[in-house]
Amino acid sequence: IGTAAAWVFVPAETAQAVIAIALPLIAALTAWYGGREMGAAAAIAGALWFGFAHTEPRFHTEIAARADVILTLAVLVVGVLASELADARHRLRRLRSDTVKG
Repeated sequence: IGTAAAWVFVPAETAQAVIAIALPLIAALTAWYGGREMGAAAAIAGALWFGFAHTEPRFHTEIAARADVILTLAVLVVGVLASELADARHRLRRLRSDTVKG
């Protein structure tokens, strides 16, 4: 859905950047609601999808440009970090609420 929205509503030259920003946010939301493992899985899946669908040649397992390889790795690293931070924040919030109630 995000890919289709980016292609429809965002100019072609900026769609890659929008997706690169959105994928770590999705990984963070997944970690918030699903936990650390689900967030990491979402980050990995997002980076794989980004490399497959948003780099040249599109819909191919190879990435032609070195800059696209670096961008794909950055999407992976930022996605994993965002999911870790979201999960830690969620656990901290849960602990604080348990402490206040108890």
